[in-house]
Amino acid sequence: MQSKQHTEGSASSMTLTRAAARDSANAEDAALWRWFAALLDERRIRWCQSDRGWLVSVDHRHVATGTQFDQAIRIAKENVDEGSQGGVDAAPKLDGTR
Repeated sequence: MQSKQHTEGSASSMTLTRAAARDSANAEDAALWRWFAALLDERRIRWCQSDRGWLVSVDHRHVATGTQFDQAIRIAKENVDEGSQGGVDAAPKLDGTR
């Protein structure tokens, strides 16, 4: 009987963990696309697809390259956020790593 209770407790815990992860991912996605939409409205963000992947520029400065558009935008936000904290001349991460 104790085994059944342990299994039910684990299932309940797993459900809560999944719900928390989903909510966190949804909040991150919402923040990312609000950031993108604001820059788009202000005409501050540009992107194009090249042989190297998706190239993203903010304020006429290349800030990210990614193989997928979604990945490139996430890297761009991370680099722009880091640049605003670390100074304007902070080098961008082209592939999401330093």
